Amino acid sequence: MWNIILWLTLLVNFSTAKFVIEVNKLFKECPSISKPFPWDVSDLKIFLSDDDELFLNGKLVVVKDIHSPIGLNIFGQKQEKGEWIPTPYGKRVLNLCGAMLAKHEIWYSVTKHMNNTRCPLYAGHVESFNMVPLGTFGFDDILAELVGEWRVIVEVTTGVPPSLACLMNEVSVLEH
Repeated sequence: MWNIILWLTLLVNFSTAKFVIEVNKLFKECPSISKPFPWDVSDLKIFLSDDDELFLNGKLVVVKDIHSPIGLNIFGQKQEKGEWIPTPYGKRVLNLCGAMLAKHEIWYSVTKHMNNTRCPLYAGHVESFNMVPLGTFGFDDILAELVGEWRVIVEVTTGVPPSLACLMNEVSVLEH
């Protein structure tokens, strides 16, 4: 899920070009999956400082009990000639519960600020973020390749037997 933040929030200088990410403010449920998403992300906001640093602010609310294992699959699709094409950019983890505080993972800049990083996560639990610095996640080197229209898709599998939920967001990467 934290890769969503990565995809949605980068604003980086690359050589003499400046790349901007424009994000559709509304997350959409994936049309082929009807299970509700286990987190409410509607109050999370990304802020860009005057120094081009990104910050996360707001609340992440658990809307239903989430039991281990929590599988996470984050991937992108790029629009090419009117069709959504899969891309090599993504991250898959079979159990987020065991990797939430792994310092080498991309979501660590956010999860290290959470109060509860153990599973299960119970409905009603709220994590609050107060201007948490996000960084650029190393994408500043490849932004020229990312120019275009994107869908960022987050699939979450929870519990046994597994239950699949999905969110997506549309993003434009522009060169200015």
